[in-house]
Amino acid sequence: MPGKIRSDNTTSRSKTAESRRVKPPLPKITKTHKPEGMELEEWQRLLRREFGVRQEFLLTNTGEHPVFSDFSLTNPQSGKSYRIAIRGDSAGSNYCSCPDYRINNLGTCKHLEFTLARLKAQEGAEKLFESGYEPPFSEVYLS
Repeated sequence: MPGKIRSDNTTSRSKTAESRRVKPPLPKITKTHKPEGMELEEWQRLLRREFGVRQEFLLTNTGEHPVFSDFSLTNPQSGKSYRIAIRGDSAGSNYCSCPDYRINNLGTCKHLEFTLARLKAQEGAEKLFESGYEPPFSEVYLS
């Protein structure tokens, strides 16, 4: 099953087939040089993802759904808090009240990437993201 660690009793043939399906590693992402062949926006999204997942933010679910909900995220070092709304895992599906999200036009920020990483680590979250968000009402965001 996806997301599950296989037991040691798999055959070497299946391990070999599995290793062929592994995606090639992403190019090393640096802050100072955009990798060749990568779009500027994708580079900036990846930088935010790498930085965001390493943070130690405090995340509180303020809504009712375990994944597709509103959250409060606090940076314990700075004391700043932001409102997060998770509606999917693609860029532009979510919202953060931070200044970076407001001006970067990337559809993500380090706070959203941190939140998505934490949510996806929960058991059953992958299946929820695959099935998608079913809102109880219509939402419209203007940019």
